[in-house]
Order: sequence, then structure tokens, then C-alpha cells
Amino acid sequence: MGCLDALWLEMLAYEPMPSLKTQGNITLFCPDRRLAVLLCLAATSMKQMWVSWDLTVKEECTGGEDVSIDLSDVPELYGFTEEEAACFPDWESYRDSLRRNEKEQEPLCAGDFLCQVFRKLADGCTGRMKFQNRISLDDGSYMVWKTVHRPEPFFYFDNTYNGQLRELQRMQLECLDEIDRICRKHGIRYFLAGGTLLGAVRHQNIIPWDDDIDVMMLREDFERFDAVVAQELDEKYFYQSNQTDPWYHSPFPKIRRQNTVFMTQYSERFPKMNQGIFVDIFVHDRTSSGRLGQKLHVFTTLFARSLVFHKWEGTDMHFYGKWKGLCRWMTWFKNHSSMKRLERIQTRVMTWFRKKKTGYLYDGMGEHLRRGAFPEDYLEGGRTGRLGSREYPIPANAEGYLTFLYGKDYMQMPAPQERKATHPIIKLEL
Repeated sequence: MGCLDALWLEMLAYEPMPSLKTQGNITLFCPDRRLAVLLCLAATSMKQMWVSWDLTVKEECTGGEDVSIDLSDVPELYGFTEEEAACFPDWESYRDSLRRNEKEQEPLCAGDFLCQVFRKLADGCTGRMKFQNRISLDDGSYMVWKTVHRPEPFFYFDNTYNGQLRELQRMQLECLDEIDRICRKHGIRYFLAGGTLLGAVRHQNIIPWDDDIDVMMLREDFERFDAVVAQELDEKYFYQSNQTDPWYHSPFPKIRRQNTVFMTQYSERFPKMNQGIFVDIFVHDRTSSGRLGQKLHVFTTLFARSLVFHKWEGTDMHFYGKWKGLCRWMTWFKNHSSMKRLERIQTRVMTWFRKKKTGYLYDGMGEHLRRGAFPEDYLEGGRTGRLGSREYPIPANAEGYLTFLYGKDYMQMPAPQERKATHPIIKLEL
């Protein structure tokens, strides 16, 4: 099996497949011999899922098939053979050649094509198929070119940020090292968080396509860190919070690298704030011990954060289209309150349960807020996790915490076409 065949089959494995309605023999009319070879290869792979199903690919339509799909009018497939991509020494020339050869329809990624064909087969479809390209020409052509020219144990996009992803990660690790130095000096407990923790457990390194680093602290540890960081921080870094940067109002602070720029589509709306390369610091607070109290705490936190967010943006409260009457009143309240007042309310809401031993925590500052509460003992104790050649603190029960964040399949790699940096970058200066 060639490298490209393996890549297409891996994409196929991640496509959500319904149960196969028709069992027995299925005949597929496919006059293109190269398509037929690829389909037969994919069918062999799918045999593990559909044990009672056999696929026959014919170049001529003879009738009498149980399930028939006519593939005689398929958009041109790009990257179908290794030979096609091997002719181009760089990805840009390969991509541009595909653009020049475009006809009425944009070329279709071979892996995407397989996913659509097999979904139609699973649905018991008969007749012709209409194809719509979901993977962009840029992404699909790079998947092909890199797999042919720079094969690795698994595919991921390393061409984001104009090829500067590795240097970006290196500088983010330097920011993390500065946090680690300060915390060790003052005996402050912290852990790797989010995708950075996942990388330490699943890859023993930064996730190869990740473009940010996260750490987490409990409230009492964060308050100690907040009290010393400004004095301890090396001059090439900046501690960004709503107390140190008047233009910054996210609920979580950051350590920024001075004289760098990491500007996203969102942050470009606030050009006056420091926009250097960063590491995020998330604080986990206690929440209620009961499910109803936890839900109310999450809702109230969302609303408090929304007040600050809309004050920052200068927009009306809408809270995802719900509670319109309350939103109108809260818009009035927001417009007649200072940002400092709204941020005090936000902090007070997050720390409602700080003096109570409830046994549960929640991610009041981060994107996992809606997941609700998790047991406090997930973050009791600790061990170390590896990011390349360095080791950093991770929770003793990192597996339980990662299951809470990402589900029980957190060790499974995402689909190949999803392994890419996620920040919509506008400007990057290292």
C-alpha cells in the first residue's frame, strides 16, 4: 500500500458511517480504472466494519446490481497517484498546476471522494452522485504533496503561518519555561492544561500542529502567582491582565513575548493591546456540589462573561438569541456600568464557592465552561509530563481530566484533514 492510499483510507476511517442497509454483493459502475483500483482498496479496508458486504467494481454497466452508483462523471481528482505529485519539487507549483487545469468544477480530493462514495453506498443509494468538495484545494493538494515528498509516521499540516509553526512553538515553550521558573522559585503549583496537556500525554510533546500553550492553576495558587509575577518576570516578557493592560479584557491572563506579534481575526479589533506571542493561564474555581447549583453557576458565569465581552466590543447583549427581555435590560446595565465594575462582578461570580469545600471545580475562564463541573481530586497531587526534552507538571489524574475535556477517546488522533492550527491568523512576527 502506498503512502497516499494509506492517507485516503485513514480519512475514510474517520467519516461517520451509517449502518449498511443492503447486504450481500454490491456492484459499482466505474469506467475509470484508477478510480476502480482505489475503490477496491478502500472496500478491502471497510470489510472490517461491514463483514457481510462485498464490492465489485466494473468498467461497464451490465445491469442487475443490488446497489448501483454511476461514477462516470466525477470531477477531476487531484493527488490521485504519487507520480502526479512527485513531478513538482515544491507544493506551491503543484497546487498552481491544479488550478490551471481546473475545468468547470474544482478538482476533488481523493480522500474526500472516497468518504462520499462509501456514505452513499451505506445509505443504499442508486443512480448518479453529485460531488461537492469539502476539503479546499490548498489543503488537499498539500496533503498529497507532503505525503509524497516528506512522509512522516502520520500526516499533519506543518505549512501554517508561512512555515513558521515550529519557531512559534519554540518561542511559546520559552514563555512556558519562564512561568515554570517563577512557580518553582515560589513553590506555586500549576499544571499543563487543555491541548498542551493532551500533547504531553498523547505525544510526549506539543501536538505537532498546535499553535498555543495553556496552563492552569487553582484560585489560591493563581493569587500567589499574580502577586509576584510582575516583579519576577524577565524584561522580554509581559504579564497581560485587565490590571496591567487597559485594552485587554479577557477573563484569563497571558504571558506575552515582547517585540513579537500574534494577531488573529478577533484580536485585530483591539489594536492597542499587547499582541505578542503568548501562553494562556486559566484559573479553575470551585463550584456547587449539586448538579442544579452547577448549572446555575455555569449560566451565571456565562452571563457575567458576556457582559464584559459586549462592553469590550461595544455591542448589545444577545446571549445566543435567548432571554431577549433580560438581554435588553442587561444591555442598559452594561452601558451604564464601567468596565472595572463589570470585571469585578465577573470575578465575584467565578469565586462564589471559594470558601466552601464542595469537591468540584469548573473552568470558569476557559472554553470548557459549558462542560460543567469535574471532581476536584482530578487536580490533587501531580506528576510530570514531557514536552520534547523538558518535563512539566501535570495532574496525577491527567487521564480523568482529559476524559472530562475531550471524552474517552482523547488518545485517538483526529482525522488527517483536521490536523492543522486553528487560530485565524492576520499577522505573525517572531
